[in-house]
Amino acid sequence: MRTPTKIFLVLLICFGMTEVFSPLSAAAEESQALHLLMALDISGSMRRTDPLRLLPKAATIVVNLLDSSDHLGILAFEGTTKMLLTPAPLDADRRRQGIRELQALCPRGPYTDLYTVLAEALKTFAADPAEHRALLLITDGQMDVDPKKGDSAAFSTRLVREIIPQYAQAKIPIYTVAFTTRSDQELLKSMAAATGGRFLLTPSAREVHLAFTWLYENLKHPQTAPIIGDRFLIDPSVAEAVLIAGRAQMWQAVTLTNPNGNHLTQKNHPPNLRWFAAPAFDLVTITQPQPGFWTISGGASGEGKVVLMTDLKLICPLLPADFGADEAPLVGAALVDKGKPVTTSELLESTRFSAEMRFENQDPLTLELTPPLSEQRDIWPPGTMVGRFPPFHYTGQAIIKVTAKSKTFQREQTCTLPVSLPWYKVGMDPGAAGKTASLVCQPSPGRRLKQVWGLLSIQSPAGVVAATFLKPPDEAEFICPLTAASPGPHVVDLRLMGLSSDGRPLSLQPGPWRLDLTASAAPPKPRPIGAPFSLGSWLPRLSSLRVSLPSLSRHWFWLAVALVMIASLTSLALPFYLRRARRPSVEAGEKTALISGADAKGSAEQLNLLLKAQVETLEKERLELKAAVGELRQQLDTLTSEKSQLVEELERLARSSQQHVKVISELEKRLELAEGEAKSVQTEYMNLFARNAEEKKTLAKE
Repeated sequence: MRTPTKIFLVLLICFGMTEVFSPLSAAAEESQALHLLMALDISGSMRRTDPLRLLPKAATIVVNLLDSSDHLGILAFEGTTKMLLTPAPLDADRRRQGIRELQALCPRGPYTDLYTVLAEALKTFAADPAEHRALLLITDGQMDVDPKKGDSAAFSTRLVREIIPQYAQAKIPIYTVAFTTRSDQELLKSMAAATGGRFLLTPSAREVHLAFTWLYENLKHPQTAPIIGDRFLIDPSVAEAVLIAGRAQMWQAVTLTNPNGNHLTQKNHPPNLRWFAAPAFDLVTITQPQPGFWTISGGASGEGKVVLMTDLKLICPLLPADFGADEAPLVGAALVDKGKPVTTSELLESTRFSAEMRFENQDPLTLELTPPLSEQRDIWPPGTMVGRFPPFHYTGQAIIKVTAKSKTFQREQTCTLPVSLPWYKVGMDPGAAGKTASLVCQPSPGRRLKQVWGLLSIQSPAGVVAATFLKPPDEAEFICPLTAASPGPHVVDLRLMGLSSDGRPLSLQPGPWRLDLTASAAPPKPRPIGAPFSLGSWLPRLSSLRVSLPSLSRHWFWLAVALVMIASLTSLALPFYLRRARRPSVEAGEKTALISGADAKGSAEQLNLLLKAQVETLEKERLELKAAVGELRQQLDTLTSEKSQLVEELERLARSSQQHVKVISELEKRLELAEGEAKSVQTEYMNLFARNAEEKKTLAKE
C-alpha cells in the first residue's frame, strides 16, 4: 500500500491525473458551417405577451451574426406551420430577405401546435445531411392543437415518444426558449435535455434579444471582448467588432464613445459603422475599429456583448459536451494566433486567465487559472492555463465564462453546459448487525469510464484518517468496505480518477458522507500515563519512520548517528521526564494514545494516516488561499479599471474644457469683430443721416 498511497498523495496535490493522454491540438479549429432552423411562435397570444413585436426584431441578431457559409431557415407556427425562409447559405441577398420576412411577421391564429412544427422541421432536416444542425424553438404557450385534430395532451405524449427520439437519434439538438413563464417549461426542458440542446427562460419580451445572443454564443462559440462596467477594449488584431447593447430605457438608443473621445450615435456615425436599432437594443457593426477603450452610454447593465472577428483567439481545450453531477470540472484556457498556439512567456505572464462558473441562478464561483504542474503538461496543449471547480452534486445547467485579460487585449468565451447524471451511482449497504458496512458504486447508464483508480478515506471522530488505494474495474460495479477502528460518526470520502470514453481526464468526488460506523477491531491500548519511558518502546517507532519516509532509508549512516544521539539525550532527560510524568494530563494521554502502537506496523500505518490528514488539510488551505487571492486580484482589477475610467474621464473633461475655451475665445473674437462692424455701420448710418438732412435742407431752400 505504500507506493500507491505515495503516488496518490502527490497527485492529490497536483489535483489531476498524471497518466499520458493524447493532448488536444492547440490550433484553433474553425467552426463548422451551422445549419439552423428557427421556429418562431406567431399564435394570437403573442399580441399580449409581445405587443411591440420585439421577437422578430431580436431574431435579426442571428441573421446578422451568422457566417455566410451558415445555412438558415425560418419557420413560423401557430395552428399551422409555414416556411418563411428555406434553408440555404446566408449570402447578402438572403440576409436581406430573412430580415424582411421577420419584419413582416404578425401574430395570428388561436392555437399553438408544437407537434406539427417539430414534425415539419424534422422533414426539412431529413433532406439536409449536414453534421452541425440545430433547431431553435421559441414559444409563449403550451401544446394547444385544433380540437378537430385531436386532444392536446395526446399530441404532447406523441411528441415526446415519437418526434423527440428521432431528433436525438439524428443528433439534432433542440434549443428551446420559454417566452414568458406561461409557456410549458417542463416540456421545453425535456426537449432540450433529450436532444443535447439547451433551455432558456425569457420572462418578458423586453429581454428576448438576450435569448438570441445566448443561442449564437452556444452554437458558434464566437470570440468576444468582456465589457467591464461600460467599457470594452479593442486591440489591433480585431478586423471587425459587433456590439449588441441592451438599452437602459426603451426607445432611447445607446451612445458609443471611441478612443478619441468622439461620441457616435444612431444618427451621427462614420461610414465604417452600421447601426441597427430596435426598441430594446442596438446592434452596431464596426469595421476596422480603432484600437483602444470604447465606452457605452445608455446601455443596460449586464446585457452587452461584443463579438470580435480576429486572428488572436481564446480557446478552451478539453471542454466536454456535458459534466457529471459528481465531477470536479477541469477548465483550461489557451491563446492561439492565426491557428498557432501562443507560448511566449512574456505574453502569458502578463495575461491573467480566469474562469467563472455559475449554476443556473446561484452565485458564481471564480478561479484563477495557472500553468499546469510538470506532471500535467502532457495533458494540455502548450501555453494552457488550468483550474478545477468543485462538483455540483445536482443536475441542471452550468454557465462557464473563461476570460483572458492583459493591458493590450481582452478575450472572453461563454458557454452553457448541462450537468447531467453522475458518473457513478453510490449507495450504502449497512450490512448485517455487527458486520462491516460498504459503499456500492455502479456506473450510471450511458457513462463509460476507463483506467479508473482512486482513494477511499475514512476520518474517525478523533480526526484520524485511514486511506485505501482503489483500482476498480472499468465500466463495472465495485464495492468499498468501510472498516472503522472505533465506533461513532465517521466522514467517508471517495476520490476517483479516470478517462471518459473520448479520452477526457476526469476527477470525480461523489462524497463525502457522514456515517455512524461500528468498530471493526479493538482499538490499540494506550500507554499508561506516567509510566516510565522505555527506549525499547521507541525503537519500533523509529523503524516506522523509515517505512513512512523512504528518503531516510538512503541515509543509513546518519540514521545510526541519530539513534546514538537520541539514546544519549534520553539518558540525560530521563529524570526530568519521570518528574513530569507524575503529573497526569488528559491531553498528553490522548496524544500518547494516538502515537503509541502495539507493533511497528501499526505505528507506521498511523504515521501514514496522520501525514495524509495533514496533506488534505494543507490542500484545503491552499485552495482557500487560492480563492482568496483570486478575489483580491479581481477586486484589484476592478479598482484598476475604475481608476482608468476616472483618468480617462478626467482627460476627456480636460479635452472638452480646452475645446470649450477655444470655442469661447473664438466667439469672443467674433463678438469683437461684430461689435466693430456694428460701430462702423452705426457711424456710416449717422453720416448718411446727416448727409440726408443736409440734402433735405438744400432741397427745401431751392
